[in-house]
Amino acid sequence: MILKELDTELWYREDLRAAIIENIKKKHTLFPMTDDKAMQYDLKHNFNNAAFKFRNEGRCVLALIENLMRENKTKIYTKETWKINAMCTSEPFDDKPICIGGVYDVPILFDIEKYWKENEQNKKRMIFKGITEAFKQVEQLEPEWNLTPFWEACKIAEENDFYSEYIWNRKKNPKSKDTVEIYCNHKLESMDIYMIFRDNKEEIIDKYLLISTLPHEFEFVQYLGDLKWISDKKAALYDINGKKRFVRKKK
Repeated sequence: MILKELDTELWYREDLRAAIIENIKKKHTLFPMTDDKAMQYDLKHNFNNAAFKFRNEGRCVLALIENLMRENKTKIYTKETWKINAMCTSEPFDDKPICIGGVYDVPILFDIEKYWKENEQNKKRMIFKGITEAFKQVEQLEPEWNLTPFWEACKIAEENDFYSEYIWNRKKNPKSKDTVEIYCNHKLESMDIYMIFRDNKEEIIDKYLLISTLPHEFEFVQYLGDLKWISDKKAALYDINGKKRFVRKKK
């Protein structure tokens, strides 16, 4: 099996739930809660939103490393793992990494409170440090794996300050020789998708922001289906279902 995906997520730890549940029950004495109700309350009002935001924000760094790994001709072959997931927690733990269903869950210490207070660039550095710490553990447990493509990708990503941008698709106008391209800027809190028109000298004629959406692939990939010229001056971006989503006209 080939290792293809990386992830980071907040770890909702079973060994800490009792204290969390007890604390919530103490705060809601007017309407007493069972343990199950208290846990559901914590998930809904505290954990889930933070976990969703944390996982989304990690994608700009992790997708960058994944893309750089794909460009490497040497693949990372594993026994049964296609994904490594850094399970982030602020509290000490005794749990060991475990692989279930092809996903290697690797617990790591991560200062979550500090993370939420940092600026975008420092958040990227913390995410980068988290995934590399997870890989160091895996490297010790799986010495036969060749993780060179990962470390080479990390080196390039770090040298470029984790800036993730790319041209997703590009089409030349057969009549005018102008080109249209879809440019993606993958940021911490958003994926910004642009349509750019260029003349035959590669100079920008027009640049349009089509959409700024959540930075996770589950959200933005739906918009990236096909790019077509629909007239001498107009181009359209189609979604993955073949629906025309954005039409723009060059000057």
